[in-house]
Amino acid sequence: MKRKAFTLIELLVVIAIIAILASILFPVFARARENARRASCLSNLKQMGLGIMMYVQDYDDFYPSTERYTDTGGVTFWYYDIDPYVKNFQVFICPSSDQGYGPAAESYPVSYSSYVRAGNYGANQLLMRVYNATDQPYVNLASVASASTTYMIMDCGNFQAYPSEAVASGASYNYMPGMGALGVSKGSISDRYVPDFEKGRHFGGINVNFADGHAKWIKASTIYTQAKKLTDAGWVIGRAPSHPSLKVASAWNPWVDNN
Repeated sequence: MKRKAFTLIELLVVIAIIAILASILFPVFARARENARRASCLSNLKQMGLGIMMYVQDYDDFYPSTERYTDTGGVTFWYYDIDPYVKNFQVFICPSSDQGYGPAAESYPVSYSSYVRAGNYGANQLLMRVYNATDQPYVNLASVASASTTYMIMDCGNFQAYPSEAVASGASYNYMPGMGALGVSKGSISDRYVPDFEKGRHFGGINVNFADGHAKWIKASTIYTQAKKLTDAGWVIGRAPSHPSLKVASAWNPWVDNN
């Protein structure tokens, strides 16, 4: 018996059905993959939070510095200070960021800390003091008004996160992920970081670790709003806690209860 071949119309119908199914399923698969990455990113932040809490116990309740001088006169960064506690340098790389992997990493403009310094995570500079913020004190746990609601480590373009970076991007890698979608100026950030700035990493949100060590996902718009409270009050890098801008309640500000 001669088998009947498919007609052209039947083939086109099958192809159309496959295309429709693909258009439905591919976004679902992509979302599932990103959900897994977001969970992995949160796990990274929780490990960092635990590492910082152990550091705090060992250093008289003081948080590590975002960037500090070493005994030899050089500088080092917060992730090197807590690496002995987490014992896994991979946790400093956000799985939803392509900046620490692949060919792009090999041409990285930042030398030895290239895999983590940009396009991954940043430390809240108000909580974890940077060495040249001369008017800003080192912060200990007891001086934080609301540790459970104060930002500590978060998804960020820069290894140090600060409020003005959330409301207006600077140069190179000074930006917050997803802020472009909120209308924030991209400044003069490098082309390689523009997709992260415009689209973000985790469904329009940012994973954040708080000053008590816990971590959760927050809308990028919330990060922006909390930052703008301080910049509208005149905050700039290095302000002393006595400045009026740091009398404003914000999740960026460790000295005022922001509950």
